[in-house]
Amino acid sequence: MRILSVAANTLFLFAGSIILFVFSRAENLSVPGGSPVVGIFSFISLLLLIVIFIIEFVSALRISSSTFHTVFIALFLLLYVVFCPDMFSFYKLIGAPQITIAGQIAGEFSFIGMEISLLSFFRHDFRTGGKKLPMYPLLVAAAISVVFYLLPFPSQGKVFIHIFFLIAVIVCFIILQTRSYLADVDNATFAFASAIFSAVAGMHTANALYYDGYVPYAGGLSSAYIWVCIFCFFCIYLTFFIRIDRKASRAEDYKLQNERLKMKVLVEQIKPHFISNALTTIKSGYHSDLAKGDSALDLFSEYMRKSISLIDTDFIPFEEELQNIFHYIEFINMSRARPFNVIYNIDATDFRVPAFSLQPFVENAVKYSKVNEKADGYIMISAATEGDLTEIKITDNGVGFDVSQISSGAHGISNAAARFRLLFNTEPVIVSSPSAGTEITITLRHTEENQP
Repeated sequence: MRILSVAANTLFLFAGSIILFVFSRAENLSVPGGSPVVGIFSFISLLLLIVIFIIEFVSALRISSSTFHTVFIALFLLLYVVFCPDMFSFYKLIGAPQITIAGQIAGEFSFIGMEISLLSFFRHDFRTGGKKLPMYPLLVAAAISVVFYLLPFPSQGKVFIHIFFLIAVIVCFIILQTRSYLADVDNATFAFASAIFSAVAGMHTANALYYDGYVPYAGGLSSAYIWVCIFCFFCIYLTFFIRIDRKASRAEDYKLQNERLKMKVLVEQIKPHFISNALTTIKSGYHSDLAKGDSALDLFSEYMRKSISLIDTDFIPFEEELQNIFHYIEFINMSRARPFNVIYNIDATDFRVPAFSLQPFVENAVKYSKVNEKADGYIMISAATEGDLTEIKITDNGVGFDVSQISSGAHGISNAAARFRLLFNTEPVIVSSPSAGTEITITLRHTEENQP
């Protein structure tokens, strides 16, 4: 699919110029305006682009996930069509004056605005986790092109100014495409938007060659490119509706699965032997020290209240999850001669996680790692954010275990992993082996669901 996308982009970029050069006759430079059919066809294209612009404008105002990047793309494409050579046939058909020079300048500026808008769209919507590609080199190239285009150069020399800016946007486009492919964040929308980018670049290059007198006018060539863009817009809309439909269907399935998992999590939190051990701890506390018994009862009460109150909650702030773990560890340590040392190495808290999704990993370390039997034993919880990714790690320097045994025994870990997979499309990575300790890594991409 990606090979086909690259091939299509290359075709759209060079097809118009190749067609013109193949059929060029230097002594017979045609003038647009001789074909009423081309004019009517161009006018229909213009009407469709007006509809697309209205759709994009309304979408940017009404749909939370939409941005004004696509509004500017549609606007600049609309302006470009108003002044493209094929539209001159329509102007002649209705008796309007020819505006060749104005059309040439407006076309160049619309092309610059459209390509910058498209690249900004790629840069914004298809984040790759690293640093964003800087836009200022492209803006500098655009400013240079505008300045030189307005200077009184011979018409034949302005094509080189166009090529200068075209090279700049193509280099930027290739970098963005490569990053998106490597990060695997591209999708159908990315492919169709790329086709629009390449079709616009190919169309304007063909028109620039005509304006500067290198090749003859080819009636209908601009309209053909415009219809490629229109087709891609409608494909993007179709992809959007299919994605929404699938998302709604998945959401219903997720809801059912998540309810089952939450009930399993609740059962794990309040299973009989845990309650029995907790009551024994409280009783022991009261026998030895009234204040210690009160403290144990308060911790147990708070823990149970949280467990039950959060069963109807999909996501909670990360800080709240840490607080639940803290209460759990404090309660466990009350009955231990050798308490567990838990280190919190937290550099980021501005995100959300499924309720009680991290605690099973900590519980596993408490039950099996034996870190409290070592002088330097510890359980560490860390969190850090880089770009649009947050990485959570739960590490211990205990005895480790055989990871292959998780599926057959550790229901708490399996349930927690299933919730991350279900709600965030991510899989906790567990690295452990006997006598080597354990490290659990959970990587979350920033989404609307996990942001406060």
